[in-house]
Parts: sequence; structure tokens; C-alpha cells
Amino acid sequence: MKIHISGVHIEVTDSIEEYATKKISSLARYIPHAEDVSANVVLTKVSGHKHKGDIYKTEINIQVRGKLHHTESVKDDLYVSIGAAREDMEKELKHTSGKKEALWKRGAQKIKKLIKGF
Repeated sequence: MKIHISGVHIEVTDSIEEYATKKISSLARYIPHAEDVSANVVLTKVSGHKHKGDIYKTEINIQVRGKLHHTESVKDDLYVSIGAAREDMEKELKHTSGKKEALWKRGAQKIKKLIKGF
């Protein structure tokens, strides 16, 4: 999986990039043919937010077989925001793969019934 990390109003240091790459690369197990997929991660330091202090937003976009998967998380800690966005993306990818697997099983069951009928 190719991972592109960019920052808006924040400098992406080596430690941030390493942490985000480690978290996002673990999502490859839920994506078939993950070596052909690219993930775009946008880290933003939100300014003018209603809360005082630093607020961080993490957006993850992964396009798999023409379908765009998008998650975002807004937290007061950058690392927590990256982790929360990764968990949301994991849930979305599991849900999508579960739907395709269920569709495949239903189709296989119908074919099996058809063959038994002959």
C-alpha cells in the first residue's frame, strides 16, 4: 500500500510520519491486492476552533476498486486523532469486505441449489 501523508498548518515530522505509516499500513490486511492501493492521509491543525488549545483533525482516504473510503477524526492530541481515524477506517473496510463475502456466499448457495435440482 502506498501511503501519502500531508500536513495543513502543521509540519509532518519523521516521528509523526513513522507513526501514521505504521498505523495505516496495518489496514492492508483488509484490502485485497493492497499493493495497488494508495492511502491519502491529511493531518490538520485546526485554528479558530470553539475550544481553546490545539485541535487536530486526521482524514484518511483510501480508494479500493473504484469505491472511496473516507474517515476523519477530530481530537485534542494528534496521535490519538490518527489512531481514532484508523479504527474508523478499519470498521468501514471490515463492513465492506463482509458485504462482498456475504454476497459471494449467497450466490454460491444458489448455484449449489441449482446443481442439486438437476
